[in-house]
Order: sequence, then C-alpha cells, then structure tokens
Amino acid sequence: MATGHTEDSLAQMKHARDLDPLSISMNFSLGWRLYLAHQYDQAIEQLRNTPDMDPNFALPRMVLGQAYTQKGAYQQAIAELQRAARISLDAPPILGSLGRAYAAAGKRSEAAFVLTELKEKSKKQYVLPFYIAIVYAGLGEDEKAIDWLERGYADRSNAIIFLKVDPDLDELRGNPRFQALVRRLAL
Repeated sequence: MATGHTEDSLAQMKHARDLDPLSISMNFSLGWRLYLAHQYDQAIEQLRNTPDMDPNFALPRMVLGQAYTQKGAYQQAIAELQRAARISLDAPPILGSLGRAYAAAGKRSEAAFVLTELKEKSKKQYVLPFYIAIVYAGLGEDEKAIDWLERGYADRSNAIIFLKVDPDLDELRGNPRFQALVRRLAL
C-alpha cells in the first residue's frame, strides 16, 4: 500500500480477511487499506461493525473517524475519534486524527488544543511527527506540516512511509517541498 500498489494490497488483504473473517485485525486492516485507497464509503462499511468485535480496540474507530472526516461527516468523525481517544487513553495517533478532524470541521481552537497536547506528550515520550503534521495540514498550515513531515523523515519514523497515499496529506501533494520529500523516500 505504501508504495502505491493499491489494488494488490487490497486483494491480498481481502484474501487474508476471507481466510480469517472473525479476526478483528484482518477486518481492521482491510478497512484501513480501503481508507488509504480513498475508498471511504467501502472503508466505512467495512469498519462500521468492526469495533463491536472488540470495543476496547481503538484503531478501527480511529480509521472510521478518518473516513468520516474525508467524507465531510465531521460530527460522526469527531464522535468516533473522541471515543477512540478515551479508549486509547489519548494515544498520539488518535489525537492526531482527532485534531485533523477538528481542523477539517473548522474547529480551529480545538485543533490547536490537540496540537498543544501532542507537543506536551512529545516532551515525555516519542510522538511521531506525522501526527502533528496531519493537524497542521488540516489547518492549512502547509509549511509547518511539511516541517513536521521532514522531522519524521529525519527520525526514520515509520508513519512517513505512507506519505504517498495517506489522504490526510492530499492538500499538500502540489507543494514542491512535499513532492521532494516523497522523492527522497524513494518508494
């Protein structure tokens, strides 16, 4: 998926899910790949019932919230992401997605609060710069978003490999600095 082989990734993940249809991991992973493939309706359909398999597994709720954000269903997105944040005890990936949803919904002060929270957490633990970058991208602060993505690249942060496909970065794709960073990744 990270290299842009979307159809192959989806086919393999669908096969894996078909081999183990009751696996929350397989169901979540398929939903996440559908999201990364910009197939938001299918991702929502796949993930809508996945949290019922394990209500304490926050990642399906996170990706469901991300898909709702991309569809412009901000109330649903924020509700899912707030639930995921509670379940995960404010895990940075989920906070980043929540901040991104707030920004997309025009709730700039809430997004700024999440940025502050992520930066405070980064003083005590490693927080992937990617999670901060997506909030800045949602706020339309492209240069700050790319600054944080470049930090992630320098740190060899694992989330950076999804630069080429992550929908949260779509508005940055035309930026020459972003394009240069994608080329440096050599995916």
